[in-house]
Amino acid sequence: VNPEFHNLLQRLDIIFYRSTSIPETVFLNSFLTVFKKRVYPAVTSARSTIWPTRDAYLDYEEGLKLQAIFDSILEDTIVKPKGSIVPVGSNTQFRMPTSSQTSSFKESINGAVKMEQDRQGNEVTVKPEYDFEMVDLSTILGPEFRFEFDEDDQDSQPKASLEKCTAAARVVAIYDAVLKSKWDFCVSVTNDKLQDSREPSLQRFEQGYVLARLIWKVTEAYALLHKYEKELEVLRSLLAQKFWRQAKRGKWYERRALVQDHHLPKLYRSRAERNGWSKQHLLDKTFNMSIELREGLYEAMEDTDTH
Repeated sequence: VNPEFHNLLQRLDIIFYRSTSIPETVFLNSFLTVFKKRVYPAVTSARSTIWPTRDAYLDYEEGLKLQAIFDSILEDTIVKPKGSIVPVGSNTQFRMPTSSQTSSFKESINGAVKMEQDRQGNEVTVKPEYDFEMVDLSTILGPEFRFEFDEDDQDSQPKASLEKCTAAARVVAIYDAVLKSKWDFCVSVTNDKLQDSREPSLQRFEQGYVLARLIWKVTEAYALLHKYEKELEVLRSLLAQKFWRQAKRGKWYERRALVQDHHLPKLYRSRAERNGWSKQHLLDKTFNMSIELREGLYEAMEDTDTH
């Protein structure tokens, strides 16, 4: 099948069914209904605006493709070509908005338009656009990717199998290459939006909602690799926004508290013994972390999304 034609059908499937994942078989439900293999109850449908602009949909679709790649890395249930980690039909190139186009990007995400004057002085509507660059993940997703234990870093020696460590390392590499920048951009744009500008039921069709799920997967990857300082940094970025996946905030707070109360003090004690820290320096590190832990617990109790 022509790849462009397949991508078109896949896009139509996502839009028609309001899919929250990349379909493995396009229009499967419709075909099963026509062939009398499946029966669905009759529902009343109504037209609604899911994506305000084409760019907003393309961003959402890219989020779903990243989600499919993450699932293919962490699970063995997705069909992949032999010797490759990439699911069938996946593209390894992703768009990355440039930082110089922040204002235009915000207008595009919000569905806003800008007015300009033509030569006659009449106001005309101009479609907001933004520039982007392409990032290729083929090296990370290819069979040549290898995970190697860092013998010099005694603080992060994972006990998991080599296969699990390799999968976690792939997730972290994707985060560093493309996901972190896309997530930071989504958060910066969303912070300028009104919380009530979009119905809660439609938030799941935004790229940021999909990326929030992937960011949590990144924290799990860092935890498996015993990179607890990096994990804490990512958890902070998750909790810094209150727009997507509010129901998971309690779990994020709980994990952050565990990292601050157990894993990081243990890490500091190990570094103190190996690097010859003074007792006062170790006490200062653990004391500052305990203060941050206490403030984080207060923040969690006062957060309305955790009740």
